[in-house]
Amino acid sequence: MKKLFLAITVMGLVSLTSCKKEEAKVEDATEQATEDATDTAEEAAEVVDNAAAAVSDIPQFSSPEIQKFAEEYAAYFNEVTEATKSGDAAKIQELSAKSVEWTKKASEWTQKMTAEDAQKWVEWSQKIAQAASGQ
Repeated sequence: MKKLFLAITVMGLVSLTSCKKEEAKVEDATEQATEDATDTAEEAAEVVDNAAAAVSDIPQFSSPEIQKFAEEYAAYFNEVTEATKSGDAAKIQELSAKSVEWTKKASEWTQKMTAEDAQKWVEWSQKIAQAASGQ
């Protein structure tokens, strides 16, 4: 009887000790995952803010029509930024579908631009793309 009681006591202590270690590992892993998610969210917010700043810095074009197109493009990109910030997946998907249309429009407009305006457009669109990709 003493041996049985001793064996049960030893097994109980071993199992309690191992459970405490596992709980500590789970807590550490949970804390690390939470920190990683927070860091990722902060980095994403910074990228979105940088992209919004790049969009708002619209260059002055020589043609009023091109200027209007640039402002419309900036408004579209601001919509994308807001949808990204809010996490609205449906809106993001809708705006992603429109990106092909905007690319075609931009291509058409760059063909109508003067060399100076085309250079401004390329620099501005590259600045937006770099800000959006986090560079």
